[in-house]
Amino acid sequence: MYYNTNNLDGQALKTAEKKTIRQEEVVLKIFGVFQKNMTASEVHKHFPKNIPITSVRRAITNLKNEGVLEMTTEKKTGLYGTPEHFYRVIQPATQKTWMQTAIF
Repeated sequence: MYYNTNNLDGQALKTAEKKTIRQEEVVLKIFGVFQKNMTASEVHKHFPKNIPITSVRRAITNLKNEGVLEMTTEKKTGLYGTPEHFYRVIQPATQKTWMQTAIF
């Protein structure tokens, strides 16, 4: 889900929405490849350098809201020195569907 806080419309909005879906697919693929609980900072390390951590966090939040990932009580220090929660996959069937369409 793209949060249209900058009021895009037309083709710009469609492009932003597609990019958001792609980022969610890549996040889930990373969880699938590593088969472990991960923080947003850990997931971010596997993205190209030009992707902001906020985009990774948004993708993780969207997947959590969809019931694909869940936040654990475990935390560790993240990129900016503050505690971050670990997340884990809770719907393997959904994960498989996402992973079949994801390319990275």
